Amino acid sequence: MRKTVRNLLVRLAARRFGRVGSGLVYDPLSSRIRGHGKIFIGDRVFIGHGADFSIHERLDIGDDVLFGPEVMILSGNHPIDTIGQPINASHQGNNGRCRIEQDAWIGARVIIVGDVTIGEGAVVGANALVNRDVAPYTVAAGTPCVPLRRRFSDTELRDHLTRLGRADTCDALIARREAGVTAKPSAGPVA
Repeated sequence: MRKTVRNLLVRLAARRFGRVGSGLVYDPLSSRIRGHGKIFIGDRVFIGHGADFSIHERLDIGDDVLFGPEVMILSGNHPIDTIGQPINASHQGNNGRCRIEQDAWIGARVIIVGDVTIGEGAVVGANALVNRDVAPYTVAAGTPCVPLRRRFSDTELRDHLTRLGRADTCDALIARREAGVTAKPSAGPVA
């Protein structure tokens, strides 16, 4: 009975998202999701309990993304350098687009702030503060979040993507990882 009620609540709460793929798991009772119609979620996404998403422009979450408990995403920011105006008077903040690419794992109590992209296959350690992009297949942690190491060598990454049926994306992902850059969000839904 309790599982049926929770499934009904998940389906009803999913109406606040712009798109929800199949297999979304999250707890609508313990989570605060703000940004109706601005959150686009891929397939097989798990959002741990106590999530707090405050989205002003857009949040794209790719397929197979995992969020630990109590992850916070704040896409807006208030300007602090307006002369002659207190910070709380700047109602129109610097709103960013946040993108979390497929197969990323965001650890417990991570805070993601502003216009950032967390690359495909990236892992962000617990309690990190992400305020800049994280390259694909990189393990990053800290406050502020910095890259610590690669998840796979180039050879292992080729093998990993080949086994996933995505060998055609390998060269581009290796180049993005080498450059430490991520793809910027597009206007379309998450692939």
